Amino acid sequence: MAGNRGHTLIELAVVLSILSSLLLITLPLFKQPETGEADLFFELLEKDFYFAQMKAVNEGRTVHFVFDSVDNKYVIMQGRSELQVRYFPEKLSVAGTSMGLSNPQFLQNGNVSRSGTLTFNYNNKNLYRIVFVFIRGRFYIEKV
Repeated sequence: MAGNRGHTLIELAVVLSILSSLLLITLPLFKQPETGEADLFFELLEKDFYFAQMKAVNEGRTVHFVFDSVDNKYVIMQGRSELQVRYFPEKLSVAGTSMGLSNPQFLQNGNVSRSGTLTFNYNNKNLYRIVFVFIRGRFYIEKV
C-alpha cells in the first residue's frame, strides 16, 4: 500500500495551472465571431465604397448606395441598374444618419455628393460610424 499515497500539492497545482491556462486561451476564441462578423461586414462595405468610387470615375456616371433598414440590405446602383446587393448580418441595423434622406453617392469625379455620417448598431452594444468627408470623396469607418 506504499504506492497508493495520492497526489502531492505540487502535482495538483501544476495540473490546475495547465487547465486554467488552456481555458484562458480558448475562451476568448469563442467570443470573437460575434464582433468578427460585424468587422468582416464593414471591411466588405469599405471595399464596396472603393469599388463604387472607381466605377463612377471610370464610367463618368454617378454611383449611389441605397441602405434599406427594413430588409437589412444595401444596394449599389448606377442609374436604375443594380450593381450589387448585400445583406446585413442579423444583429446589425442602421441606427441613424446625419445625411437626411440622401444616401451616399459618388460623383463622376470620385467625390461624395454630400458629407455626413451613417451610424450602425450591432447587437445593441457596439456602434459603428461611417463618416463621409466632402473633400475628394474620402470616408472612414470607425467603431465607437
